[in-house]
Amino acid sequence: MNRRRIWVDTDPALGFYQEGAPRDVDDAFVIVEAAQNEAVELCGVSTVFGNAPADVGFSIASQLIDATGSRAPVAQGAAGPGDERSGFPGNNAVLALAQALEEGPLSIAAIGPLTNIAALLELHPEHAQRIERVAIVAGRTAGRPFTLHGTSGVPDFNFESDPLACRKLLESGVPVTLVGFELTSQVALTREHLLTLRGRSPVADLLVDGALPWLEWWTNTFPGDPGFHPWDSAALAALLRPELFVHEPRGWRITPHATGPPWLELAPEWQGSHALYCPGFTPGGAQRFIAGILAGVP
Repeated sequence: MNRRRIWVDTDPALGFYQEGAPRDVDDAFVIVEAAQNEAVELCGVSTVFGNAPADVGFSIASQLIDATGSRAPVAQGAAGPGDERSGFPGNNAVLALAQALEEGPLSIAAIGPLTNIAALLELHPEHAQRIERVAIVAGRTAGRPFTLHGTSGVPDFNFESDPLACRKLLESGVPVTLVGFELTSQVALTREHLLTLRGRSPVADLLVDGALPWLEWWTNTFPGDPGFHPWDSAALAALLRPELFVHEPRGWRITPHATGPPWLELAPEWQGSHALYCPGFTPGGAQRFIAGILAGVP
């Protein structure tokens, strides 16, 4: 079997609390699936600020990799966003990713702010053509706000954490697939899903123990949701099982927004550089997507 070479750039927060509230946990499911999937050669995991500080994410990612028995390297990356004047400083994550690209082409599931990816493109532009594709969790259909059950103000978190980095990636010519809120707000991981994993393995119990507090917080905050949304798992699935999703080539713009941060918007009629945007699932794709997340836990 020819395994797909994959790198995961992530801001994991399994078990991390900020201001008394748990943070997003779906990065952890991606790390575990990438480490266990027989179709994947996990070339490495890098951490970036976001859901947790980069050093906290490094500790969490290292724990998860150790728990799976994987030998994939883990490298700590950017602690904050890039800057218009100083650009994107190098870090251990960028060095490790550059080394992995020297060994051969790979695809990147970029499921946190895109600062490490932008730094790679800035400091090692010779490696850009070796990146087969980057799947990112960001973007929206032009003009469409993010709302859940009538609640607005949901952020495009990864993009908003470093818009400059996202622009650099989209302008680079590297193939990009965007899977974001519009797609994964259509599906949820429920308590019942999580409890089917209980007792399967020590890794499964680690995920369940970390995910249940997040699920409780999320469903208390958004009572209309049956569970939390597996945003980040869609990035890995877009690389490994693209047939699950509708793909549309779209032009993109970063536009100022009067009531808050800028928006990364995409529309099929816009000219200029294009990326693949996934607004929904193919028939049966949503069910297969959730089943794949659960099957990815050993």
